[in-house]
Amino acid sequence: MATEDRTSTPQTNSSQIVIIPQLERSVRRFDGDQGHQDLERFLEDVESAWAQRPGQTDQERAAYLWSHLGSNVRDELYCQGVGRGDKAVLLEALRETYGDRRSLSNLSLAFHSARQEGYEGVRQYSTRLHAAYVDLNRQQKRQHLAELDETCLRNRLVEGLSDEYLRMHLKQYITLHPHTSFQELRKVVLMWAPDKYDGLACHRISTDTTQEKTTDTNIIMKEQTAEQEIRMAEMIRDLTKAVSELQQFKRETETLRQADIPLQDRQRNSTGDRRCYNCGRPGHFAAACRQGRRHQPQPQQSHQERRRRHQQAGNGHLQ
Repeated sequence: MATEDRTSTPQTNSSQIVIIPQLERSVRRFDGDQGHQDLERFLEDVESAWAQRPGQTDQERAAYLWSHLGSNVRDELYCQGVGRGDKAVLLEALRETYGDRRSLSNLSLAFHSARQEGYEGVRQYSTRLHAAYVDLNRQQKRQHLAELDETCLRNRLVEGLSDEYLRMHLKQYITLHPHTSFQELRKVVLMWAPDKYDGLACHRISTDTTQEKTTDTNIIMKEQTAEQEIRMAEMIRDLTKAVSELQQFKRETETLRQADIPLQDRQRNSTGDRRCYNCGRPGHFAAACRQGRRHQPQPQQSHQERRRRHQQAGNGHLQ
């Protein structure tokens, strides 16, 4: 019986503790050819990896950072005299060489003047605006200045939208919900108008917009060409009419001028260089001369008459 009791007694399972090791965050290699934002993302990954290893010294962290740098970046740091032993010097050299070199005023201008371009959707515009906001705050933090509040980012998102109707409704929404964050407002915009403002469809929208603008431009050019042709035809018609009127005026003037010239002047004009036998002046005949008859022409004598008179004169001389 005792044996049966021992065999029938249930055995209780002891609690088991399973320890799952935390996976180390993978860090990609930094080659320095993707801009200053790529450097910031790389350093964030490195700092996350450092946080998973709290017992490391600065030299070990510097060695870990160096192991994830590309060959071109290492050559640049060697050229500057920066080694792998000092973590602070290594970080400073990376930021000076591959970080954002813009001044604080330029970063502030880039953020406060950001607006939605014609080829951008809200998704792309808000991403670009958020990147400018992060760059500005990072630079202000390095210079120990106060960072911008997220409310500035939310308001800049609304002010930079290209659609005036959408801006008006978003301002009303913010008035009713003053504590709305940037991410929440961005979701509202994408929910209200996903087809028109979603960056995923931005390429299609910009292509359609370009085609519409091209078609409108062609229509406008055709209309302008037709208007120019009409104006040109009207100008030609007006010039032709003016030429006809000038020719008619010339004919009428010539007729009136001929009517006012005396008959003798018209005859003088018609005779040209002919001279008058009476006064010797050109322009008229002797019959129309106003000087009167100066001498009468002597009638020609025949040969017999001259002989008879010569004989009579000789006889008288002899008597």
